[in-house]
Amino acid sequence: MNLYLDLGLLNVWGYGQNISTTLSVTLPMPNNKEVIVTDGATETTTRRPAFDATIGYSIPKVGGTKLDLDTAFKFKFSGFTTTNDSTDTIVTKSSQETEFLFSLTPIYNVSPGQKVGFTAGYEYIMSESQVSTETKTATEVDMGSLSENFDGIFTGLSYELSTRDDLYRPTMGSEYLAGLTVRGLFGKDNEPFISGYAEYRNFMSIGDPVLGFRVRTQQLFPLSPNGVFRSYLLTPDTFVRVRGSQSIGQNAYGVTVGSAQLRYPLTPEASSIPLDIVGFGDLLFYRKTPGGDLIGGNFLADFGLCIDISIPMIGLVRLGYGYNTFLAEQNSGAGEPYYGTPFFGFGAAF
Repeated sequence: MNLYLDLGLLNVWGYGQNISTTLSVTLPMPNNKEVIVTDGATETTTRRPAFDATIGYSIPKVGGTKLDLDTAFKFKFSGFTTTNDSTDTIVTKSSQETEFLFSLTPIYNVSPGQKVGFTAGYEYIMSESQVSTETKTATEVDMGSLSENFDGIFTGLSYELSTRDDLYRPTMGSEYLAGLTVRGLFGKDNEPFISGYAEYRNFMSIGDPVLGFRVRTQQLFPLSPNGVFRSYLLTPDTFVRVRGSQSIGQNAYGVTVGSAQLRYPLTPEASSIPLDIVGFGDLLFYRKTPGGDLIGGNFLADFGLCIDISIPMIGLVRLGYGYNTFLAEQNSGAGEPYYGTPFFGFGAAF
């Protein structure tokens, strides 16, 4: 269940101010279990209820200048339970994670389509796990617990240049985005690392259809022998459109993705509810080591077809059907056929 509130008001300088909140609550169904059988052992993962709340406040043209100001507050709670039932033992691991973040971002508008931003903030993450091992023959139970945390100040720079003519239904234009952030400064365990990204997008009309593509890389580089705190290992779900690759993100230090889509309008440009049919594909490479190989030798791909509906007061909604190679591999390991999956999404695809 996702709830959104976006409120725009005038500020004291006569320009807009925006208050936005997002609340996401996930309540797993009773049969929502991931089961993997390996060498006679059955591993079952069940997700716990999750809570994710974000509050944002932005003021454009502060004091009538070219400076915008964004602030954000985030609180997140999630967890899961994994049971590994083998011949001799039953190992149960229960994990939960709590995250808190606050950030302040002044943005300078060099021109209507060009922005430079500076971000500073503080974050805290607590990860707790409890493991119990039950021996079937001796009926003994061993209990153990592990607690990890990460905190610190983060600061960084970002740049954006856009010439696209529309956010949701662009027919021409390009975008350049880049950013670099240092996280974990002055943290308790002194585990700082660098996160950086660069992205290029382009859209072009070829008659009525519009061809769009993007290339993006996002990388993490540890500055301490302890590496990067595991919560920051990247999740490729951010970059693919057919969901189902969450577990890959638990061991990825970098992601590089190439995407393409061909959009054909089904209604006139001036229609009150524009409708498009879109064919798309994503090819994503990820690396599991903190080394200098930015591409990595592991990959997943997805492709599909969807209907894009631009609904007034709601925005762009995507309904489609697609194929994901990660989901196909999972089902193959479980001995089940995979023919693709329906999906839906909100907002611009990229």
